Amino acid sequence: MKNVIYFTLAELKSRGWTGTLVRDLLAVPDATRCNPHFKSAAPIRLYSQTRVIDVEQSEAWSALAQRASVRRNAAEKATQTKRERLLKYVDALSIHVSVIPVGEAIQSACENFNDIKSAIAPGRRNSEFREATLESDPLFLQRITFNYLRHGLTRYDQELGHLFGKVGVRTAYSILNQKVFAAIAAAYPELAEECRRQEVRKLEEAGAPS
Repeated sequence: MKNVIYFTLAELKSRGWTGTLVRDLLAVPDATRCNPHFKSAAPIRLYSQTRVIDVEQSEAWSALAQRASVRRNAAEKATQTKRERLLKYVDALSIHVSVIPVGEAIQSACENFNDIKSAIAPGRRNSEFREATLESDPLFLQRITFNYLRHGLTRYDQELGHLFGKVGVRTAYSILNQKVFAAIAAAYPELAEECRRQEVRKLEEAGAPS
């Protein structure tokens, strides 16, 4: 018996097929096989290369594939427009940091940290925490003060809400962080080193920028 060669859905899409074209022109698959990576996943659908090529040489394919290509290009253009609009927005952002005496900022950061932790602790077994004070580890105080300034004395959280779910959010998020870090470092030179540490940490969490 002659061996039948198949295309997977991924291979069909690389040839210009869409889900709609597969449904309308191929309908049911010619065979299936178990997913090699996830046994509980749906079977992989396979389509005879001979049947696929016959369809691709038909008049019906030519017309439908052309329309699908137009729709795909329009969708890609719309996506690119949304991405450019978001990046233009974040590029134009001017970040303002309210300036207060650094000692007052550290004290407020300690109080904010303690309030948050004490609110969380009662609901968790063995969730004791060490209270933040002015005598706490200097690096720890710098970190919580930076976080207090970022979330409490800038529009960082509001801008995160604006970016959420948008096309291009990963790049926009990186730009927003850089702007906020730079603004805090300029307003509070005592925290410039902590700003650099936070920026490095964010880059490591996000991986290579996109």
